Amino acid sequence: MEIREGENCVTIEPVDRVPVDLPSAGDVELSLEVSSQQFSGHGFAWVAAPALVAFLGQLRELERRRRGEATLEGL
Repeated sequence: MEIREGENCVTIEPVDRVPVDLPSAGDVELSLEVSSQQFSGHGFAWVAAPALVAFLGQLRELERRRRGEATLEGL
């Protein structure tokens, strides 16, 4: 997923997922990259599956209403 406004950009991509036969099945490791003006950063975070589902719902609502926020916390 990429969110861009001019030269400012946030990119979030899944890079790993816990297999279905393990207790935390569906948890995802994300690659996160942010660039704004002359600053940029890159990192990785593991996110619980239910938190990711909630975040995606928040993003859909944010896109629909064009106001509010979407938040996501790593494990």
